[in-house]
Amino acid sequence: MLPKFISDHPVWSKVAATLIGSAILYLASFVPGLYPSIWNGLKKAVGWIVSSTPAPNWLLILLSLLSLILIIMALCRIFIREEHSISEDHYTEDEFHGVRWRWRYGRSGIWSVVSFCPGCDMQIHPKSDYGGNYYPRQDGSKFTCDHCGNFDQFVSVERHQLEDAI
Repeated sequence: MLPKFISDHPVWSKVAATLIGSAILYLASFVPGLYPSIWNGLKKAVGWIVSSTPAPNWLLILLSLLSLILIIMALCRIFIREEHSISEDHYTEDEFHGVRWRWRYGRSGIWSVVSFCPGCDMQIHPKSDYGGNYYPRQDGSKFTCDHCGNFDQFVSVERHQLEDAI
């Protein structure tokens, strides 16, 4: 193993790789006939690539590489799925104007839009035209949680406008 300062730093790791490669090439020079056989193999490979068959060999290699890339991409798409990708069908909950909303998807779009208390997660029903004895009438909806009593929110838009926004 290499020391930590060599493996962590990009310059030192490249210097180490160059030294290791140089050592391998130096040791390979002691093997008789190694370099000429590598050179002959390269010449034969280049000769085969430029030689002629019913289709040029370079074209066959190019098409083979492209096919291999496409096969690998297809296999990756099939077997490696992103866990964090959110599709439209999985987006069924969000918070608007301090109120948690949940809904379902059907053939005709979104349906069953329901509001919930963000504190205790119980369903809450808005009361329209909130006003009262001491307050002037306001357009909007008041959301009050009857279960926990901690949530009391006035939203200045009507419920049907919120549902349309969802």
